[in-house]
Amino acid sequence: TFPEKLWVLVESHQFKSIWWGQNGSCIVIDQEICQVEVLGKKGSLTVLETESMKSFIRQLNMYGFTKMQCDSRRSPSLPEFLAEEEAFVVHRKLLCYYNPYFRNNHPDLLELCKHRVIQKRRAVAAPNPQEQLNEELPRSSPDAQPMERMAAGPEKSLLAADPQGGTQTVPSMGPPP
Repeated sequence: TFPEKLWVLVESHQFKSIWWGQNGSCIVIDQEICQVEVLGKKGSLTVLETESMKSFIRQLNMYGFTKMQCDSRRSPSLPEFLAEEEAFVVHRKLLCYYNPYFRNNHPDLLELCKHRVIQKRRAVAAPNPQEQLNEELPRSSPDAQPMERMAAGPEKSLLAADPQGGTQTVPSMGPPP
């Protein structure tokens, strides 16, 4: 797994680009050296499956590592001190990452470094103003006639059919006689 491969990198004295920082509570990555020394290896020399720093950092995040400020305090052990000193002297860009389950002298915690499942975000469409207006208008009953038919003329709707004579009469508009 990625955490196991990373552990081997950090523990190895073969790589100068990744080391334990802050007494083994985090890892320090020299971005420029790591790009060549770890990510630039191809073929049988491949260390990790990725070749880009962006993908490497994404992997760190997927396994629960969080970026933190690199502390300017130096490590007490000589190899860590020398690695940090060399990086600070040349003003390299150092990245520090912390994971509570990735600690120096605690390989037993590696099994707790799990790949997080990230759900994809779904894009939310902007509300359609026309739909909002339609929702605010009062709804007519299913039996109601559409407005277009009413536009044919109000006089037709005012005519009442005379069932006996087959003629239409206009209802009175005023009070009854």
